[in-house]
Amino acid sequence: MGRGPDIYWHPRANPELIDDDGWEVVPAEPPPDRYKWLRAHKRMARSMMDMLEGKEPEWDLVQLPNARLYLEMAMLAHASHMQGARVGLPLPDGKNPFDHWTA
Repeated sequence: MGRGPDIYWHPRANPELIDDDGWEVVPAEPPPDRYKWLRAHKRMARSMMDMLEGKEPEWDLVQLPNARLYLEMAMLAHASHMQGARVGLPLPDGKNPFDHWTA
């Protein structure tokens, strides 16, 4: 939530996270300031209102069918880790894997 850059780039596919001078900042326009998140939320809200009014939104929004798919894809990673094996999509029982997890 700070004023720092949002995107960093590195020429290697698997760089070191610390003490690696290869990281570069990808410049943004306008440069990040204390209002960057406020502007982002306003743009998303405007896009949602445009979509509801039948206009073309400035930004693509995740709608319910895809939101469920993206959430389930994120949960697959956790379910796979908890089971110690691959897990297929859709989730076998369709439930949140954390509901049944015992550490």
